[in-house]
Amino acid sequence: MPDARSRLSPTQSALRFLIELGALAAWGIAGWHLTGGPARWPLAIGLPLAAAIVWGTFRVPGDESANGAAAVPVPGIARLTLELDVLLGAAIAVAVLWSGGGWVLGGVLAVAVASHYLATLPRVKWLIAQRLPATTDR
Repeated sequence: MPDARSRLSPTQSALRFLIELGALAAWGIAGWHLTGGPARWPLAIGLPLAAAIVWGTFRVPGDESANGAAAVPVPGIARLTLELDVLLGAAIAVAVLWSGGGWVLGGVLAVAVASHYLATLPRVKWLIAQRLPATTDR
């Protein structure tokens, strides 16, 4: 059941969407600069694809920022960790691997991520409090 405490305002939803696009682009750039030759292509495509699949798959049931759907339900702290890994990981990866300006993109992305999470502290607190129900299987 969706929970209003996890809902994002339209402004924060738009910012989050832009941050997610920036993170996917950063993963692609990082993949491109991770190696040379033909291996660049699989990494430049594969890293953002893997990030997008993980992002969309592992969700907290009832999270309004994801329409309450959870393909693979996870506890809130696991989701929060995943989000920070994907978003801040992209910022760090592009800053370290792309010598031609990656620190600018990485810095802007990191500041946007931090600003977003500070502005959405009720959702962060809600995520931290979410646990998966205990199963009765024996």
